Amino acid sequence: KEGVSVWAQTDADKHLMPLVVMTEEENEEYSNIMKDVDVFREEKLAKIISGQESVDTIDSYYETLKSLNIERAIELKQQAYDRYLERQKQQ
Repeated sequence: KEGVSVWAQTDADKHLMPLVVMTEEENEEYSNIMKDVDVFREEKLAKIISGQESVDTIDSYYETLKSLNIERAIELKQQAYDRYLERQKQQ
């Protein structure tokens, strides 16, 4: 109980990603990319934890993420965030 109280006294909420809204097309593209990324990430994590793969494979991990279009997913999130910031300026 004390831990909850201590952690509640932070400014963590200032560092959370705000709710951003993507267009229907952006959301569809993002979801398609992240479906594959999430499966890969979970499988890789399980292999590293179980010792089937070394943590030293991190470079190939990043390359695979790139081949799964993670950079495009980041762009889509950035576009939605930029629109959020623009709406905040207008308020």
